[in-house]
Amino acid sequence: MKKATIIIGFILLLIIIGFFSPWFNWQLSFGRLIGLGAKDTASSLKVYSLVGDIEVYLNNEYQGTASSTEGNFEKTDIVPGNYEIKLKRKSEPEGAYFELKRTIKFEDKIDVIISYELGPTQEFSEGHILFAEKSYDTTDDTRLNITANPQGSKVFIDNNFIGEAPLTNIAVDTSSQKTIKLEKEGYDTIEFKILPENKEDREKLKGLTLNLEINMFLNPIKINN
Repeated sequence: MKKATIIIGFILLLIIIGFFSPWFNWQLSFGRLIGLGAKDTASSLKVYSLVGDIEVYLNNEYQGTASSTEGNFEKTDIVPGNYEIKLKRKSEPEGAYFELKRTIKFEDKIDVIISYELGPTQEFSEGHILFAEKSYDTTDDTRLNITANPQGSKVFIDNNFIGEAPLTNIAVDTSSQKTIKLEKEGYDTIEFKILPENKEDREKLKGLTLNLEINMFLNPIKINN
């Protein structure tokens, strides 16, 4: 009886402390105290197929399919960290197209975006990968690194020529979306937008370094008889 009275008194004391102390404002729950609470942060992967159906794998585990007709693939609950991404275009017979493989570090609450047309080889494929990484710069400046296949491609941002790829540490104004265009003799010109449409999402990129990897489509050599 004495033990029961002590236990009940202890529980009442905890309830009183919960109401009249700063702990009440922390919104603690039993689940969180034992590590069962919801994740505070997560990363996302968005894959767009420009042609055909592309299977998406993370660390060799199938995640879903991006389709040029049925819609893009999106996964929003990725725990931040390093992952191998593999993109495989469906074909008959299997293996008729180039497989894209890339290891990328996912950052908290930041999307990794891939948009691709997978052709029979890398030279006859086209697309881009965009991901962010934390910067050691103490300012809120957003920086952009651009690599391209082939090297030496002319790079334009909002139709302004900024140099030939590869380019590093380019200052980016996040107040609006930007149009990226690459030109190279013998290759198809490639053009697309970067940065989110939503201003609030663009604000999340401040102080980060954006890495943009672009693959251009090789024009077949024309032979005149």
